[in-house]
Amino acid sequence: MAGTISITFAGSAVQDLEYMLAYYADQAMPQVGGRFVAEIIADIELLSSQPRMGRMVPEFE
Repeated sequence: MAGTISITFAGSAVQDLEYMLAYYADQAMPQVGGRFVAEIIADIELLSSQPRMGRMVPEFE
């Protein structure tokens, strides 16, 4: 099995996630925002062990 790679979140990405949480909180749905952000983070963290997951877009093949 291949090793894992390190995932680093850009400050702007963290800020975007915080804005999403704030938006859903303003809409009186903080639990939806929390789940949404948690799913995004989980998918990104999965990349550390499976960096080739997903599809390759034709222009980068």
